[in-house]
Amino acid sequence: MPTQLTSEQVDSIIKARSVLPRAIAVINGKGGQGKTTCTAQLGSLMAEALRSSESTGRVLVVDMDPQGNLGLDLGYQGTPGDDGGMSIVQSVMGPSKLTPIRDVRPNLDALPGGDNLEMVPGILVARGASGSLDDARMSFLKAIADIAPAYDWILFDCPPLEPMLQDLALITARWAVSPVTFDEGARQGLAKVSKRFTKAAELNPELELLGVIMYAFAKTGGDEEVGQRKRIRAKLEADLRKVGSEAPVFKQVIRRIDSAAEASRERGQVFTELESATDGPKWWDVRAGRVTGTVLPTERAATLADEFQALAGEIFGRVLEKERETA
Repeated sequence: MPTQLTSEQVDSIIKARSVLPRAIAVINGKGGQGKTTCTAQLGSLMAEALRSSESTGRVLVVDMDPQGNLGLDLGYQGTPGDDGGMSIVQSVMGPSKLTPIRDVRPNLDALPGGDNLEMVPGILVARGASGSLDDARMSFLKAIADIAPAYDWILFDCPPLEPMLQDLALITARWAVSPVTFDEGARQGLAKVSKRFTKAAELNPELELLGVIMYAFAKTGGDEEVGQRKRIRAKLEADLRKVGSEAPVFKQVIRRIDSAAEASRERGQVFTELESATDGPKWWDVRAGRVTGTVLPTERAATLADEFQALAGEIFGRVLEKERETA
């Protein structure tokens, strides 16, 4: 990356980012931290809030991961329009129009990821060798900026092990949130995010960590935070202070409920949809041997739906608070 951008490049970046004030990257440098789940749940909740208020506003979720699991969570994988990330690839190669899948939920569109994104690191390495790496990154930024006026919020689901794809999201986003589980590797993943911030800063000095999400924790101690939750929160807060960040560890903790998470991904439903599902076998029929199958964990899905609703209020509310402070 060049140490100094031309005035034309700077003007281009400023113009592109001016339409992206509510773009959020969901990122952690370690796998299994709930990035995809958080992107799907938060994006769906915001879209539902817009729909319920009869707003014409829309939300876009962008899958930057070659695994493409956001398509599983939202149920669009393999449907018409799922290009396996080719639209994103073309936007890195040069001027190209991005083509999201419309209405994966009311007021919610999705830009698919998938296997084709495996080409992006090679493309960026080649562009770097020719001295045009910044042009490739700005090409993606401009492509997102071209469609951004149609959206109130944009969320990027970032891959854990592809730093060049992470960089594309961080160069484009205004904010970042980082889900973190209880293990030590998760905190190391958060440290890797700090390094990505440093690399992204030349093209995106406005990028800011919005906060850290405590994800997949056991529920203990009733309303009072004790034990593991209390210890990990203290460690995360210390980690943030160490790198000079004022970002909070969000109050709402997302608990671990494997049965609800598994059913949600298998059915392509977010937790608010799974909690109201009625098409699964009833436990009393399964026990009596009248039917077979897995009973839907609707009550547990309702628990997670409530927790994500509270988390969404914190995250989106913090963005609005930051906007008021800037204004």
